[in-house]
Amino acid sequence: MKRWGVLLALSFLLMGMTCRKLPHPKVYSTDQLEIIQLRKGLYLHVSQIALGNGSTFPYNGLIYTDRGEAVIFDSPAHTSDNIVSYLPAEKVLFGGCQVKAMGAGRGNVADANTALWPAQARAIKEAYPKAELIVPGHGGIGGYGLLDFTAELFSEK
Repeated sequence: MKRWGVLLALSFLLMGMTCRKLPHPKVYSTDQLEIIQLRKGLYLHVSQIALGNGSTFPYNGLIYTDRGEAVIFDSPAHTSDNIVSYLPAEKVLFGGCQVKAMGAGRGNVADANTALWPAQARAIKEAYPKAELIVPGHGGIGGYGLLDFTAELFSEK
């Protein structure tokens, strides 16, 4: 009887270790576009941009819906002004190309003044202290660690 109790306890422990939180559900998916629900009324869209060499590269955007209307935040691979947008009700910051995903490289910064990026990343963090979710122009979403990573990536060493 004692053996069954131990086996049962081990079974529950193993089940708990293997059960993971499911990723955000995809609500639409094609070769060119995926739409992933982050929260009620808030969606991440991941599109593919065609590069000059014939390959494609994914980029992020947001779709925010409220009271029958929608706003689309988009970063199609690059903007020279790197506008960021904040949704205070959702505590979501769309960083576009100004924010790099964890582990990303510098990317296409040909027309950017990268000497300013560390200070800009810190200023964004300071301006939006309540942001819970940060969406970079490319790659995985995250929290303030993305802004810290971006500042470090562009800091002169």
